[in-house]
Amino acid sequence: MSIVHVSVAPQRVATAFHKDAYTLAMSAHKAVESHASKLAALLTSRYGDTSPTYAQYREDQATLSQLAKERGLADNQWVRKPFARAVKALYGALPVSTAPEAVLKRQQREEALAKAKAQAGPGAPKGETQERAPSASESIEALITRIGLFKTLEACTRILASDEVTKPQATHLAAVARKAAELSGVKVLKAA
Repeated sequence: MSIVHVSVAPQRVATAFHKDAYTLAMSAHKAVESHASKLAALLTSRYGDTSPTYAQYREDQATLSQLAKERGLADNQWVRKPFARAVKALYGALPVSTAPEAVLKRQQREEALAKAKAQAGPGAPKGETQERAPSASESIEALITRIGLFKTLEACTRILASDEVTKPQATHLAAVARKAAELSGVKVLKAA
């Protein structure tokens, strides 16, 4: 026979403040979605299904920066970044320069990265796992998980309560652990 723990969370009362906060958060979420879809439609109307070239993208960014400056924005990131996110979302990546020096620089970076990965000792090759000893904290967490968090806390409070010096802390820890257990729907803790 198995014991099933059923969590009964207390019903919270949503005040007018909470309802207004929810409404504002949802309107902001809808505005972001609407903004993204409008930018995507605008990009599609100009560039179609193919990404703008690097030169076109740079020109668009420079013009957006100029407009931001003309409109008195302290920083042009408020127009540049959403535009870049829309291009990346719609076309999968930002355009890259095809100039010979840019291609060479990308190739050098990729070679340097590959070389660094080859020299980096730790880690397993892609698709394989690497055997390693678990750290002390991982071992403790695994043990607590196996035994149970609240049973472990109960044992810790008993150990602390056995010493007069740490008995007040044990009482406090037991109260905190009981409250956490109640919130989790677990009824295993006894008073220290």
